Amino acid sequence: MVSSRVLTAVVGAGLAASLVACGSSPSKTASGDSTSVDVGSTTVEVPTKLKKVVFFAPGSSNTYMTDMIASMEDKAKELGIDLEVFDAGYDPTKQLNQIQSAIARKNFDAALVMPADGTVVCKAVSEQMPDADILVGVLMLPVCDLINKVDVPEADALWQEGTLDFVGDSTNLSYFTALFDEAVKRNPGPQKVMIINGPAVTPNVVLMHKALDSWKGAHPDFEFEVVEGDFTSPTAYDLTQNYLKAHPDTTLVFNVGGYDATLGAAKAIEEAGLTGKVVLADLGAADVVRPLIKDGELQFSSGVYPKSTGALGLEQLVAAAAGDPVERYVDPSVLGTYDAPYMVDQSNLDEYVAESGA
Repeated sequence: MVSSRVLTAVVGAGLAASLVACGSSPSKTASGDSTSVDVGSTTVEVPTKLKKVVFFAPGSSNTYMTDMIASMEDKAKELGIDLEVFDAGYDPTKQLNQIQSAIARKNFDAALVMPADGTVVCKAVSEQMPDADILVGVLMLPVCDLINKVDVPEADALWQEGTLDFVGDSTNLSYFTALFDEAVKRNPGPQKVMIINGPAVTPNVVLMHKALDSWKGAHPDFEFEVVEGDFTSPTAYDLTQNYLKAHPDTTLVFNVGGYDATLGAAKAIEEAGLTGKVVLADLGAADVVRPLIKDGELQFSSGVYPKSTGALGLEQLVAAAAGDPVERYVDPSVLGTYDAPYMVDQSNLDEYVAESGA
């Protein structure tokens, strides 16, 4: 499903020669073999048939990212594209260096970026790449300071000029608000809540805090504390174990920091003898947490779609290079939408096919 706000982003390949004559960036290929693509602030000249695409990943230490990368590799093979992946290890400076080094080499046609910190890579992605005639799309986490510059950073507002598009499902206020509303609906009355998140610098964590800050005033019974994790199970285990000891009145553990972390939180709750007493919920509805949902240890989860996100990101680049119109925002949700996520629990578990965590 795509946004209702249509923002096309392409000039047909057949117009490339006339655009060059009018002073646009020179074509990197022979006349008729290139496309001038509108990226908002300028146009970039790319081969009609992309040969090599690079993906700048924020990290790959969790199942979400490994599944996304695997899906992109499969899609690249299907499309006849050489895909190279750069792993920043959740280090924003390292990712910036990777991007700038790649621009200097300029041995690829287009790129996909999922930023470790959108502000750090802003200029490189939105200015330096288009200046070098590199078409770039953004996945899941917005670049630049878009989250902080808009009052309501919904899906369309997460597209940055200088880039082709933004593909993502859960990086918006409505998605997080829907999760919090679901927790209240299923757990009425006063609650003491531990929220597990990822590294503070990542854009989705910033957005989660913004959503929570705007939501909490209407829900005074929902008392919460956000604990920063790193998307991994061992860290979530340690954090949850220590938190439950320090806060024995905790009633709900809500993990929005990657579904690998849910496994660690569930283990800590079980070892504390609190399964069934402390409710556990999460974001992601991965295969790895399916047994927890089935057994009632995980009350509910929400669908996310890393495989579709990665594949659609590549398909958008290929379509734009071929001269086909694309939209600035694409929602990769297979079930539900970016503003009404599909909730998974015991009642519909058998109907839901997870895209990650097998």
